[in-house]
Amino acid sequence: MMPRFRALLIGASDYDDPALTNLPFVPTDLERLADALRARGYQTVDVPTSRRGVTPNFVHGEIRKLLASAGRNDVLLIMLSGHGVHINGADYLLPEDAYLNIVDRAGIEIDWARELDHSAAESVVFLIDACREGVDPGTMSVANRQWGTRKSAAATQRKVAYVYACSPAQLALYVRHDDTAVDPDSIDTTSGDTFSLFSRAMTDVVAGQPRVGSLDRLEAAVQDRIGDFHRAYAKSRPLQQIRVLTDVPKEDFLVLPTDASLSAEATDEQSLHVVLNKLLTSAGLDQVEVLRNVDLPLTSMRAAVVLAGHHPDTGRPSYFVLELKDWASVSPYDGASTLCSVDGDPAPVLNPAEEVKGTCDYLAAFNGAIIDETGHVAGAAFLHNTTAPKASGVQAVPQGEQTMLFTSDGQDQLIDALRSRLAPAPGADAAAALLNSEPRPATQLMGVAADEVRSAEQFILLKQQRLAYELVLNAVRKAEGIGPKEIVIVTGGPGSGKSVIALSLLGELDRNGYKAAHATGSQSFTKTMRKIAGAGDTRVKGLFKYFNSFMQSKPEEFDVLICDEAHRLRETSVDRYTPAAQRTGRPQIDELLDVARVPVFLLDEHQVVRPGETGTVEFIKSAAAARGYTCHVVPLADQFRCGGSEEYLRWVVRLLELAPGGPIEWVPDGKVTLQVAETPEELESVLRARRSEGYNARISAGYCWPWTKKIPAGQDLPEDVVIGEWRRPWNVAGDKRVAGAPPSALWATDPAGFGQVGCVYTAQGFEYDWSGVILGPDLVWREDRWVADRSASKDTAFKKSTPDDELDRLIRNTYKVLLTRGMIGTVIFSTDAETRAKLKELVSQQ
Repeated sequence: MMPRFRALLIGASDYDDPALTNLPFVPTDLERLADALRARGYQTVDVPTSRRGVTPNFVHGEIRKLLASAGRNDVLLIMLSGHGVHINGADYLLPEDAYLNIVDRAGIEIDWARELDHSAAESVVFLIDACREGVDPGTMSVANRQWGTRKSAAATQRKVAYVYACSPAQLALYVRHDDTAVDPDSIDTTSGDTFSLFSRAMTDVVAGQPRVGSLDRLEAAVQDRIGDFHRAYAKSRPLQQIRVLTDVPKEDFLVLPTDASLSAEATDEQSLHVVLNKLLTSAGLDQVEVLRNVDLPLTSMRAAVVLAGHHPDTGRPSYFVLELKDWASVSPYDGASTLCSVDGDPAPVLNPAEEVKGTCDYLAAFNGAIIDETGHVAGAAFLHNTTAPKASGVQAVPQGEQTMLFTSDGQDQLIDALRSRLAPAPGADAAAALLNSEPRPATQLMGVAADEVRSAEQFILLKQQRLAYELVLNAVRKAEGIGPKEIVIVTGGPGSGKSVIALSLLGELDRNGYKAAHATGSQSFTKTMRKIAGAGDTRVKGLFKYFNSFMQSKPEEFDVLICDEAHRLRETSVDRYTPAAQRTGRPQIDELLDVARVPVFLLDEHQVVRPGETGTVEFIKSAAAARGYTCHVVPLADQFRCGGSEEYLRWVVRLLELAPGGPIEWVPDGKVTLQVAETPEELESVLRARRSEGYNARISAGYCWPWTKKIPAGQDLPEDVVIGEWRRPWNVAGDKRVAGAPPSALWATDPAGFGQVGCVYTAQGFEYDWSGVILGPDLVWREDRWVADRSASKDTAFKKSTPDDELDRLIRNTYKVLLTRGMIGTVIFSTDAETRAKLKELVSQQ
């Protein structure tokens, strides 16, 4: 069945409280939008009214009625327009009978989680045009309250989104009847028009851009149109930035019918929704529960489709992971069945059967509902838009319970596979068990590093991680023949799995007889790997090297060199210990490219923290291109650290203004905990409490205090980090224990490391459950921006010759590294009062 589009538009305009400006344009706005939605293809559009006005009972009743009546294929759009306010973490629409002195009791909270939980709708999008300008300045101003950044929360797997007319602390602007446009013809308005910028922009996009259907495209088009109105009417207030909050990819969220969805029968037949419904109907499995975009535990990744039901033989919960691809033609990439070339695109992709296997393995390993259901997790890829002859070779991957692959002419076999694992009975309880289960603890890198390298694969690589892994293995196989040399660059943020890929490759290559080595520019990381993975085995210990270990190596001495933390590449390998005869000035990148038949680089450009570090994608690509090497770049967008929270990583880069848009309010997403401490004592107390519960924790700080590095024998570490009455030592600077404190390289992994404060050089590359981060006086918030203070930094890597802009960037990158070490939670303290106040403004205490 095709989606059924239904809309409900509600607006409050005639307020009883004289302190609230009336909004006479709201009814007209809604009628315009209603007409546009009907013309666009919405089957039903309701603009209800009540003789008692827009009251809480009226609004709740209309919304609940729509959600309760929705069918499985319904796409619902709910528009709320009027004055709004954000109080105590909740967003409210003000009904017409509201009074400002009782807003918290009279307001309509924008939260219908329970109703959403019981609705059968395919997707629901709320358009919230509120928090107006123009409240009487002589009374309590609604507009001056901060409009919320509510996190969408679908209790089930339906798609839910909230589209706000403005971002936190902004106002939803409107045009008054006496406003004059500079060029009204360019925006199709007339003199005397009055309207909300957001509502009118939405109407214009619905009516005039038939190709805009998905949420991401709608967001961009509406924002552009708001900008047109803002410029045309020379609005004095800042341009409002609409805000979209959803738990699913915006590009997969259909909001508006498009020409294709309305009239192209072929496209309809091939749509995921239709293909899935037809498949389940043909299999007689209409009652199994279809879960879309299922969160994979402890990561930001999702499984596109999981069918939940009961096994026909045992009656136990049974799950079937299904990956649908609409590829027209597909063939093995470079003869490797694990990699594919799709529809003539030269860029390789992972064989979908391998993708399904990774998802099945991951669910079985980390989802508590599946752990005890051995053999009751299966999966298949369905290439529903192609036939076996056009998918030649990709089915050569070993077929198993979790690696099945079918084309359209093999649909009967897929139906048999589904019937063998799912009974024709309701699967709601199995779905609930899957969605509500507690995840198993994550496999931490250092905990299994030795087994990964020495014996067998310990990590489960997903999607792009597996693609990078297979590209390297394929390049190694090709290097045995004749052809251009290949390099692989893997780029991703903290916790995206770069080091997991590196160790997985090292173990696989070493076990299969290839000469491989792992290299970094981090003394802490390499020494830790030698101690943990190489314990008691000199040969394994020798697999771990430094970037400057290859100055005297022969060309292609190694089959593969895996350069982990490659953002720490330096201009040359020369250091103070390099003999004069070896000081040739040869670039370090040249040494690394020449020493192996397949060089691999894994990096995060935002983790460059010292002057002279040169590891960027473009730098490595340029060096490779100068030699005529083929270069593959694999980006890792997902991540496994910080509870798998993409929102937290986005918050960090926005906080530090490493991404445009400025700092934003932290909206808890249930994946990671964030707190701001008022004192260092409070920060340490929180972490000690977590340690008493069995978690590990570390405190790190900016390099803003002197560091005593030579400690006389028998003495304790001096307490160099002093903040008021709070005093703690830095981590040990050398290779030996001091008074029970671990050596520098083991600070992040040795339990005794908690007693000292770490820095970016000992924290980078590591992770721990709870992270305490002290922002020192080298980076402070002043009015509306960050200010880096060169004089407050004690880092000897920063020279007088280091330019101010470079120093500013490196200090921000330093704190980005420190703020992204925690797996479960992070506690932040700043030594500066104004900075603490800014952080507390952004982070509501949980």
